[in-house]
Amino acid sequence: MPTATASKSSFTWLAVTGVVSLAILSLIAESSALTFGGAVLALVGIMLTPLVAFYPVWGATAYVGLLGLGCWHTEWRSLLLLVWSFMVVGILSYRRGWVWATIYGVVMMVLSMLDPHRNGEATFAPLPALFLGSLYVVSTIVGMSVRRSAAEKRALKAQAQRQRQALATALHDSVAATLTSVVMRSEALALRSGGEGSVADNATAIAEDARQAMGEVRELLRVMKDENHQLRPSGEFYLPQEIYAVGTGLEELGAYLRSHGFVCTPRLSLSPKLAARAVPTDIGQIFTELAANLIKYAQPHSTIGLMAIEREDTIHIELRSTTASAQPPRYLSTEIGLEDIAKRIAHVGGSYQGGPQGKMWVTRIQLPHSALRRGR
Repeated sequence: MPTATASKSSFTWLAVTGVVSLAILSLIAESSALTFGGAVLALVGIMLTPLVAFYPVWGATAYVGLLGLGCWHTEWRSLLLLVWSFMVVGILSYRRGWVWATIYGVVMMVLSMLDPHRNGEATFAPLPALFLGSLYVVSTIVGMSVRRSAAEKRALKAQAQRQRQALATALHDSVAATLTSVVMRSEALALRSGGEGSVADNATAIAEDARQAMGEVRELLRVMKDENHQLRPSGEFYLPQEIYAVGTGLEELGAYLRSHGFVCTPRLSLSPKLAARAVPTDIGQIFTELAANLIKYAQPHSTIGLMAIEREDTIHIELRSTTASAQPPRYLSTEIGLEDIAKRIAHVGGSYQGGPQGKMWVTRIQLPHSALRRGR
């Protein structure tokens, strides 16, 4: 439904125009053509314009009441009161549609032609009735055209906003993926250097800059998606609710680990239908965090086991990695963290377990089928 707030100034100017028209008409018309009562009714009718705009049915009903008074006291009738009824019908058509405009248009036409002093006989001469009816039809058509134009404008604006958000998300994901790779490789370089010397310092600085850049990109995304944006605390993490296939996410996790020198061949025992199901991005982001932890804390160039098994109502995901003897400082991650991962999985009815088993670090995740959705 078109909003009246957006057109408040337009309807106010209509009322002002009507008052000016009434003043001009009272100056140029003969005294018999516009009585004091007629001028008062016309003025009140014009002042009802904002009411018709904000409360169409109530405003139109009030205007019908004015036409009824003019019908009972024929000396109070005026040309401006009749002409302004076309404006009322047009606004009603714009705000409520052609059905309401047609109903009130017929009632207004009858009241404009009815003379109760002739024993209720209506002076429905064919030509005047056809002329008035045509004007009410034109008013209705104009109102519907404006209504349709406003709806199309809102639809185009919403589509542009969606495209804007999609572009912002795509840019964010692209830049974040590149920066994450820089972070991981810098962490690996710092770890292999033993944490000493200029190489480790430079790698640490690169990783820190990349972490800061990722935070700035996330904040930029929030600004682009929210025109009334206010800066959020840096500790909060937000992601758009887009989705991707869980099978694809696990395969990409294995490929990402292989690109950093690990040996990882995912073993997925998932039906094609289930593998094509998707998880919200905020849940799927756990794969990125797990990859970050594996690259940081697993023995370089070691074998990482990745397994996913379909069960009756859950998906069981298990990761096994050899813990490196030298550990890097805990100053950088994707800002999600293992504790947050556990909370996110628990929120959808799943479970998360992670901990050492000898020289291995084992992560087990249970995701219920109900947490997965059909991909696009």
